[in-house]
Amino acid sequence: MNRRLMLVIRGIALAILLISLVGAWLLIRSAPQPTAEPRHVVFAREHGVVVGVTRDHVLRSLSDAWYRTKCGNGNELFFYGDRSLQRAFVLNIYYDRSIEEPGEVPLVEFVGYEPNYRLEGLQNPDGGCLSPDVLDASKPLPSPQP
Repeated sequence: MNRRLMLVIRGIALAILLISLVGAWLLIRSAPQPTAEPRHVVFAREHGVVVGVTRDHVLRSLSDAWYRTKCGNGNELFFYGDRSLQRAFVLNIYYDRSIEEPGEVPLVEFVGYEPNYRLEGLQNPDGGCLSPDVLDASKPLPSPQP
């Protein structure tokens, strides 16, 4: 009887140990992991485009984009990757719009990207933000805006 009681106690101790180990493993596994920076932030930083640089600096740094266009509200789109609606990678650079004095240089205020599902909505047959020909590889690229 005494031996049987000792086996039960050992079994309970092993079960508690096993549950503790599994719990510790789950806690470690679910702990917040360092997150990678978004692709557009890394890409822009690698090209030297960060908040506070001038538009001239942006134009020089992102001159390898296959297309760029200005959109309203002080932002500019730079196109990379494939020339298709599904696979284009588009940086969206926002400039400080609070410039009031003539001759002041706008600075980058925010570095973002345009998700592919929004590109079709930016297309404007009247020549607005994005000409429909930009994402049609069978047509020549329209001239970029100054």
